[in-house]
Amino acid sequence: MSRINYIEGFRTIQVLPEWKEDVAAAVATVLENRVEYEAIERSTGIAWPYVASIHYRESGCNFDKQILNGEPWTRKTKYVPKGHGPWESWRDAAIHVLRLHHVASDSASRLHDVENMLAKLEAWNGWGYAKRDLNSPYLWSGSQYGEGVGKFTSDGNYSETAKDKQVGAAVLVHELMSRGEWLPSVELYNLPILSDKKGLHISDRARRFQEALNLVLAGSLIQPLVVDGWIGAKTRAAFHEMTDLELHEVDL
Repeated sequence: MSRINYIEGFRTIQVLPEWKEDVAAAVATVLENRVEYEAIERSTGIAWPYVASIHYRESGCNFDKQILNGEPWTRKTKYVPKGHGPWESWRDAAIHVLRLHHVASDSASRLHDVENMLAKLEAWNGWGYAKRDLNSPYLWSGSQYGEGVGKFTSDGNYSETAKDKQVGAAVLVHELMSRGEWLPSVELYNLPILSDKKGLHISDRARRFQEALNLVLAGSLIQPLVVDGWIGAKTRAAFHEMTDLELHEVDL
């Protein structure tokens, strides 16, 4: 299977029947520890599902292990990347590593955008699959896009027959969105709620927000939104249906 575009893959992703229990268990584990991941978001501005997905992939959400490569946070890392740590706590390790990886001024906010989040998640694990024009199981394992892609069994060692046994990060994030547990931040997007129809407040931020909503709506009976950058009644109703929250007017 040739490599899939992030957004197209996320929009059409399907959990394979034999993976449904594993996916449900992974989501449950993440949600049990949500308070820890949200604490990291408050400290760094980085979306908590991103942190949770990495922690799950690197250690199965084991808080004795840091998110950089799954080694204990109480010692200096021995494996790639080497020489980091030790830290005083799991949270200190996570904040240090995330700030190390996301030093650009806009990187934290961009991780509230699905396409950028998936790109960063793949980069975290490495571009070895992309160089082979393959979907990364780090993202897609458990879905149709994670089948037949093989696996790097260790750094630099790729096997065509090996199979990833963990739920992919994209699958995990998709499930969180589908259940209404996470959507791109309304405050981040600073969305205008309009009372006129002249298009004066149409924005790329609003378009991206509508695109994100459509990714979730694809699994529901709600009609997809027209991505026009205008946050009107239909967009507000769709957001309320998925989250039970209201979008309110903001001053621009």
